[in-house]
Amino acid sequence: MIGKYRVRHSKYLKVIELDFTNCYDMQMIRRLFEQLFSQDVFWKLPVIFAIIFTLTAGYLYFKHKSNEDYLKKISKKGIYTVFGFKIIYAVFLTFAQYFVWDNNGLTRALLKLPVEGRALLSFGFLSKFFERDGGYYYFYVFARYWLVIIISFAVAYLFYLLLKGLKKYKERFFIGGEPEIGFALAFLIGWPDFVLFLPGIFILIIPVSIFRMIIFKDKLTTLGWPFIVSAILATILGYSLLDIFGLAPISI
Repeated sequence: MIGKYRVRHSKYLKVIELDFTNCYDMQMIRRLFEQLFSQDVFWKLPVIFAIIFTLTAGYLYFKHKSNEDYLKKISKKGIYTVFGFKIIYAVFLTFAQYFVWDNNGLTRALLKLPVEGRALLSFGFLSKFFERDGGYYYFYVFARYWLVIIISFAVAYLFYLLLKGLKKYKERFFIGGEPEIGFALAFLIGWPDFVLFLPGIFILIIPVSIFRMIIFKDKLTTLGWPFIVSAILATILGYSLLDIFGLAPISI
């Protein structure tokens, strides 16, 4: 019995090992990355995620706004969720970009090129990293996929500090958790759509207040709903409005 068990156990391990090898076959992974990279729907994932996240935030806000401690707790989880999505998406793009370039003879050379130092004066200490072999690839993915995350986070955090200051001196404009909701949505919208999201909040305060007064008989409106509605509009209409107002050049 022991001998048979060992044989069966050994065969089972061989099967598992084969499956594991097939799942992680490098060529299969490369093809997967390249195929996803070429699909339009893949490039629309941030917009799809933003719409789902904002609608979910609206539902949770409506359901739990009376419980300020819980609302603040789930708002912080929302910040982590946005951060996680942006990082995972950027990591995928970084690898996919490498595989796509490496699969073409013309672009494969770009993976080994450095960047001239004089073109990197604005990058400070990072310029040394980009000047070495392969620096052009790292510079490309950093400037295209990672820099926008850093800028979006910085802008969202400054916005959060502004909201915390306003809450300290104008408590009636906020309930617990709303500054964190503003932070999460500002980071979600990111740069450059934040330049539409911010004025949209103040423009929407009056119509949202009137709507809530008529429908829900609420005499006081905090900034939660203007955050959510402005985020939805900035997500859906962002690119079009940036072009209309001549703000497209500020995109990264």
